This record gives sequence, C-alpha cells and structure tokens, in this order.
Amino acid sequence: MRLRPLSEELMINTISDAFGRPHKKNGSEKLPFSIKHTLEKTRSSLSAQELKLLVAAMVD
Repeated sequence: MRLRPLSEELMINTISDAFGRPHKKNGSEKLPFSIKHTLEKTRSSLSAQELKLLVAAMVD
C-alpha cells in the first residue's frame, strides 16, 4: 500500500498540532504540561509516514 505524500504545510501543521501550539496568555507562552503527555499526543495523532518523517528530521 502506498501512502500519498503530504504537503509541507500539512506536515508542519500536523506536527505543530500534535505538540499543542503555544498560545499567548498574559504575555507568556504555555507549553504542554509534561514530556510524557506530549509524546503520547504526538504518537497518537501522527500517521506512520508522519512519524517516520519526524524521526528522520530529528536525526538528520
């Protein structure tokens, strides 16, 4: 089975959403509350192809 390639914008948005886009709150940015939560959220929201691309980008 061949996966269709994702556009760069879609990939960036998907990864950004997985990590919970920071938002301004009283001038400071709020980050995810724990690394474990962030990793679980990432793993559950990305496709296999997206995870492979993310890992490849991290080790490149």
